[in-house]
Amino acid sequence: MALDDQWAHLRDGAFVVKTKLTEVQPVANDRERRLWQATTELLERARTSR
Repeated sequence: MALDDQWAHLRDGAFVVKTKLTEVQPVANDRERRLWQATTELLERARTSR
C-alpha cells in the first residue's frame, strides 16, 4: 500500500479493508499504544542490561 499512489498519502494509522478506507475501532488504537509502550520498555531493559 505504501507504494500504491491510491493509498501512499495515508498517515497516522489509517486502516484500509480491501479497497475501502475504514475507521479504526478504539480498541485497535489502544492495542497500538500498548504495543509501542511494551516495545519501549523492552528496548530500555535491553539497553540497561548491558
